[in-house]
Amino acid sequence: MPADWERRQPVRAVALALESGGITPSSVDAAGARASTGYRVRAGERPGTAVVEWLGPPGSGAAREEAETLGACVPVLARLGWDALLYKGPRGRRFLEVEPTEPTGPA
Repeated sequence: MPADWERRQPVRAVALALESGGITPSSVDAAGARASTGYRVRAGERPGTAVVEWLGPPGSGAAREEAETLGACVPVLARLGWDALLYKGPRGRRFLEVEPTEPTGPA
């Protein structure tokens, strides 16, 4: 289950969870253009949630990879106490909505 700080900072916590699972982050160059294919985490619409997208430079094929690669993120996040659901958004692009797993009762 995510720690209190992770619940307060879900974008940072989800990015650290993905990194610990060996999943590569996307990057941008000095001009802000996408330089490599990988995940990007941003704040979700609801408090305490994060959104994971699979992005890459133009022509990289990131859109064709996103269902499989985002699907591979789900078990990584689940092992660390996060629920991740795959959605299809605008223009058919897929993304994960991630939130902390709710406790199921006394431990």
